[in-house]
Amino acid sequence: MPEEINWTNVVDCLHRYGVTRDRVLGERTFRFLYVELARVVPEHNHDALQTVLLKLHTCPTKLGAAVKSPKAWLRKAVRNKVLDEQKATIAGREREENWLTTHLTDIEDQRSISNAMLPVRDCLEKLTLKRRLVLKLYYLDSAITGEEISYLGQVHECDQNVIRSRIDGVVDAEDSLNRSYQLSLIIEPDKGSSDAEARERRLDRFRKARKTAENELKACLGVQV
Repeated sequence: MPEEINWTNVVDCLHRYGVTRDRVLGERTFRFLYVELARVVPEHNHDALQTVLLKLHTCPTKLGAAVKSPKAWLRKAVRNKVLDEQKATIAGREREENWLTTHLTDIEDQRSISNAMLPVRDCLEKLTLKRRLVLKLYYLDSAITGEEISYLGQVHECDQNVIRSRIDGVVDAEDSLNRSYQLSLIIEPDKGSSDAEARERRLDRFRKARKTAENELKACLGVQV
C-alpha cells in the first residue's frame, strides 16, 4: 500500500522524486501539495500556485531538508507569488493608462481613460499579430496572450517560458533606447551582426514598425493620424 503523504514526509518524498522521477510518487506528492496549498489561495490566484509548484517540480530538492516547516515555507512562497502577480497587473494597467494618456488623449478625456481602454483592446486585436505584439511589448506587456507567446516561441524556436523570461527582463528597463533594442530582439531574432551600425538599423526598423502599428491603431479608433 502506498505511503500516505503528509507535511511530515513531503520533503523526503520530493527528494526521492527528484532522484527517481517516479511518476506515481510525483503525481501523489504534487497532488497533495496542490490540494493543501489551494486552501489558502483564492481561486482566481491558482495560476500563482501552479507556477510555484511547476518550479518545485523542475527542482524538487529546492525545498531543502533544512526548512523547518515546509508547509509555512510553501505557503509564503505562494503568497509572495500572488503579490508579485498583483503588482505586475497593477503596473501593466498603469502602463496602459500612461500610453493612452500620452498618445490617444484626443479620443477620450483623461478622466475617462478606463472606459476608453475597451475599444483600444478591441482594435488591437484587429491588427496583424506582429504589429499587435510590437505595441503590446512596448506599452501593454501585461496583456500579451498565450497565443502570442506561443507565436514568439515558434519564431525563436524555444520554450514559451524562455520568451516570458526575456519579456520580464526588459519591460522595466529604465533606459528606453536599450529597452527598445531588447524588445526588437524579441520581435525579430538576431541572426546577423550586432555591431553599432547593425544595432541602429534594428532600432530604426523597430521604431518604424511601432509607428506603423500606432497609426493603424489610431485609424481603427477613428483618430486623425
